[in-house]
Amino acid sequence: MKVNVALIKLLQFITFSLFLFSAMIYEGTFLLLPLDVLYQVTRGLQMLGVPSVPALAAACGVLAYGGYALWKRASLCEAVVETGMELFLFGTRQVRRFDALAAKSGAEA
Repeated sequence: MKVNVALIKLLQFITFSLFLFSAMIYEGTFLLLPLDVLYQVTRGLQMLGVPSVPALAAACGVLAYGGYALWKRASLCEAVVETGMELFLFGTRQVRRFDALAAKSGAEA
């Protein structure tokens, strides 16, 4: 029966890793998205002939305005945070299901 418990723990670890990876991708997207906007706007303005420093200043202004516009829409920010929390809670529930299976399998031995 120890093989069953080891197999359950292995599957629990794989499930934990999967949900950890998906949560990191979700969070990382929202961390890297502003940097990408800053980079793309700066490069676009440089292609139009604007020097680097004014292009960066303008890109920071565009990014600040976009952040302010998103911040004013509280329901959108709440939806993003709520989705992340639901992803986290779903992952923890799935990982905890394996604990019950391991306890049940260990009790049968």
